[in-house]
Amino acid sequence: MSIFNTAAQFLKQQSVSEDVQSWLLHSESLTARLKASFSGEFDVRVKSQHQAVPTIDEQLQLSLTPDTETLIREVGLYIAGKKLLDARTIIPLTTLQGPAIELARLGNKPLGHVIFSDPSLQRTELEIACDSKSPNTTWSRRSLYLYLGKPLLVAETFVDGFDFTK
Repeated sequence: MSIFNTAAQFLKQQSVSEDVQSWLLHSESLTARLKASFSGEFDVRVKSQHQAVPTIDEQLQLSLTPDTETLIREVGLYIAGKKLLDARTIIPLTTLQGPAIELARLGNKPLGHVIFSDPSLQRTELEIACDSKSPNTTWSRRSLYLYLGKPLLVAETFVDGFDFTK
């Protein structure tokens, strides 16, 4: 069972401040918004990038069979040396064909710079999750994108204590 709900379902069930909503529901690149909202040098730090079978929930979102390997990329987004966001991208290997192979070669480049430059980029309904067990509530969002007509799943988690008022 997924910890994520559609944004519409989630916001009906939860009271969420306008500041938090503006970040969770942001429809454009979070990388661009982070850079515009916080001062300092922006940095992507790759925690891992490897081929593996994603979680069952991720398989369902991508309509994958249970044994299908994908490229899994996990990064932290930092400004002025402070981590603001963790991101996990699941890319089916069938997506990594033709020009989309560049997604496997991002290194420390932000995914958003690549996918949001595609005018045909499509996003399915945004999903939201929250973890209220940490000292502060930790918010996450997840989207299934069609980049060059091929699927990839992106989950972004704002770090504990993220300043949503920016």
